[in-house]
Amino acid sequence: MKNFIYILAVIMFSCSNESNDTNNSSSGTLRWSCKVNGVQYQWSGSYPYSATSGQSSYLGEPASIPTVSLASPIISSGNRQVMLNLSFQNENLGTRIINGSEAGNTASLVLNQQVYSTYPSMAQINLNISQMASAVNGITKGTFSGTMVGGGTGTIQTINITEGSFEAIRIQ
Repeated sequence: MKNFIYILAVIMFSCSNESNDTNNSSSGTLRWSCKVNGVQYQWSGSYPYSATSGQSSYLGEPASIPTVSLASPIISSGNRQVMLNLSFQNENLGTRIINGSEAGNTASLVLNQQVYSTYPSMAQINLNISQMASAVNGITKGTFSGTMVGGGTGTIQTINITEGSFEAIRIQ
């Protein structure tokens, strides 16, 4: 579990840095939304992101494991209310199950500084990619829902994620 949290922290740090990618010609409004245990969370904005803005980005193959990163703006001391990462095996359109059973098949959520995930196969996210960005730029779109587990001080809590959707810009 310690290794998973370390990997999650590295992914989150790399996704929260501003990008100077001038080759990406995509523009427009980016967005994401979902309900966590019935509470609505959402963000919309544009690229490039500022140091304090939210984000909706997609990192693709071959430079990394395909990952959609969604985050709310920084609220205090560098913390975000929501940071969700959905990593999967390949850049195909369609539905996949993310349950942490294989390398590159994980979902993690930091909600108000509490970490939840599909690791170790105790929960799953159903992810449907309806539009995939090209290898150099564009927008990836999809929907998601499912469950994650997390907790502290020896307790495990299951959360339900419903009505998730995103439009994310390819930044790599």
